[in-house]
Amino acid sequence: MTDDVEPQRRPPSDDSILLERILRFIADAADKPVTTVTPDLDIYGELGVDSLGGACIFIDISYEFGIPEPKAETDFAELNTARKILGYVRHQESLIA
Repeated sequence: MTDDVEPQRRPPSDDSILLERILRFIADAADKPVTTVTPDLDIYGELGVDSLGGACIFIDISYEFGIPEPKAETDFAELNTARKILGYVRHQESLIA
């Protein structure tokens, strides 16, 4: 008998691959082509993502990579670029490793 255990989800070890996946989540929330989203664009100010869209980005990231979502609204606001989100993912990954 085998147990159906879901393997531990982890972010890719290569930052460029991880950043590409984060950019896709942001583009989806902003309803923009991924080619128009760059690592340092403000997802709220420049891309027009609202608070619900921001929450969706972090839910996707949490599900995809197995890390916790930010705890406070201020954390969501401070994580306003793909590059900052990448740093958040790497930090959370180091806490659960």
